[in-house]
Amino acid sequence: AVADAEARLVELGKQIKHLHESSEAQKSKLLEDIAAAEEEARELEERTDQSVHERKGYEQRFEAAVEVINSVVEHGLKKAEDLDHCLDDELMRMQEGGPPDYSHMTRDGLSLRAPHTERAPGESKPKASKRAAGENEEAMSRIRDKFLIEVPGSFFLLWEACRKLNASNPCAALEGIGLKLVGPFQD
Repeated sequence: AVADAEARLVELGKQIKHLHESSEAQKSKLLEDIAAAEEEARELEERTDQSVHERKGYEQRFEAAVEVINSVVEHGLKKAEDLDHCLDDELMRMQEGGPPDYSHMTRDGLSLRAPHTERAPGESKPKASKRAAGENEEAMSRIRDKFLIEVPGSFFLLWEACRKLNASNPCAALEGIGLKLVGPFQD
């Protein structure tokens, strides 16, 4: 009976040793899993930060595009109002029996330039840098000379914004906000 008890004790000792080794292996594996999970959490946090940064960039570009579109729409509304005033003036001249005034028209009947709109008292004309104004005037002059058409200044504002959004392909940026160049401008 003593020999059986001693054999049983030896067997239990082996089982305890095996359980202890197994427990240590599980503990080591658990520590490795925790370290891997912490690394994944750090990587996920970095990707999240990067996504937030990219989203802010997209939001800024979207806001810039909206601002440009709003300025183009505002310019178009002012042009329409100016043309409406021109039409009213022409109708009044026709009713008075005076000769029509075509001095502001091109030979194909398109408006060369709309008359200046009246400003509210104290309202000043927006100021632009002399360099940017010179560049816009030069570009507008080239288009007038080459294509015999008048291009509104807002076109250049829109084009500059598209160049800021996508310097390598401003046409793609323009298409990204739902507009497309056609005719002689598409090249």
